[in-house]
Amino acid sequence: GRFSDAAHARTSAADAETTNATNEGRATLSSVGLPGSLEAYKAGGGLPENLWRKVERVQASGGLPALESKVRSLTGAAERAGQTLWQIDTSLAREEAADAEFRARNPSWTGPTSAALNADVKSNLERMRRLYDDARRSDAAIAAHLGTAEFREHCAQLSRPRADLDALMPRVEAAAGQGVDTSALE
Repeated sequence: GRFSDAAHARTSAADAETTNATNEGRATLSSVGLPGSLEAYKAGGGLPENLWRKVERVQASGGLPALESKVRSLTGAAERAGQTLWQIDTSLAREEAADAEFRARNPSWTGPTSAALNADVKSNLERMRRLYDDARRSDAAIAAHLGTAEFREHCAQLSRPRADLDALMPRVEAAAGQGVDTSALE
């Protein structure tokens, strides 16, 4: 009846609040890098297995030298793309100038102008130029980050063997045999 409906509504509301609080807790833990710490704690210390697999992928891909090579390749490709945009723009400008010169010599010509015919191409070219400029800014920010001493130190750490990385992780030692209940954080 009415009582069970009210109890069900309150239970549902409490479940929703609990779920929200749990999600907020997870988000807070994630924002400070604690899910990995929790996993390390539960594993007894050392590098969590899923994190080690990611480190192995970085190592297998060649680490920082490979990343720097990819950035150089990207920079070269971006420069070629910028040159192509410039060539297209220059070509369109030459075509429109030739069209204007032709029209000046042939005033009776009534065909559509090159400018009108090229409007869509120029619009797309401008959109591409904006995307290109955004990408170059992003590339510059990434390159600047890759050049920092902090990033280079992190990469140096990632090149180490697992045993070395495990040794850097805090070890779990329960105080006086008392563990910590982490079930609410999972």
